[in-house]
Amino acid sequence: MTLDRIIALHTRARGGRAAIESVHAIELTLLIVEPENSVRGVYAAVRDGLMRIDVFAEDERVFSEGLAPEGGWQLARGATVGSDLSSAGRGALQRGLTENLFGLHEHQSLGYTLALVGSRHEAGQDYWQISHRAPDGFTKQLFVDSRSYLIARDTETSALHPDMAAATTEQETRYEDFAWADGVLFARRSEKFDLDQNRLIQSVEVTTLRINGDIDSGQFRRPQ
Repeated sequence: MTLDRIIALHTRARGGRAAIESVHAIELTLLIVEPENSVRGVYAAVRDGLMRIDVFAEDERVFSEGLAPEGGWQLARGATVGSDLSSAGRGALQRGLTENLFGLHEHQSLGYTLALVGSRHEAGQDYWQISHRAPDGFTKQLFVDSRSYLIARDTETSALHPDMAAATTEQETRYEDFAWADGVLFARRSEKFDLDQNRLIQSVEVTTLRINGDIDSGQFRRPQ
């Protein structure tokens, strides 16, 4: 088994190159649950590299952040003027946009470095492990299910919210509840675990998903 073969099978399992590459915009409504709170996220991103997420506690906006043509920004609760993101925060948003909008077969053309580490057998299941290095050097390990060829989980060392608490931990994200949208398979739920403390630190459920809708590009601009 080669890296190219695994990526090809993964791409086919998600709907194929043409279907994945036809996704040029995505809008998500998210239920985000963490030990201290439960919030709603409204996420929008386009292939041009622009995105925004607004986080609400009940009906109050408590945080926003995004990528605009002029760079990354964040907007605290009650603020009207955006401030700069840290390099770690900006990188997290850029990687998230890549994962949400681009197929794994496109990542190398975007400057990512992928390498096949080998096979892993855990809890009665076989995985292919792929090292996935972003252009900024951030690296995670992808674990591709040998039966479905979907990414079942990944591991990384990072901060859950880089611009709120910079301390990093070893984290594992598990993906489940895959569903089709416009011919492309997406994970509708994920759970993130802090492996250092062996505890669940975040679950994310996609409650609505819209592909290629009309998106006002003005929403991505840094609030002034």
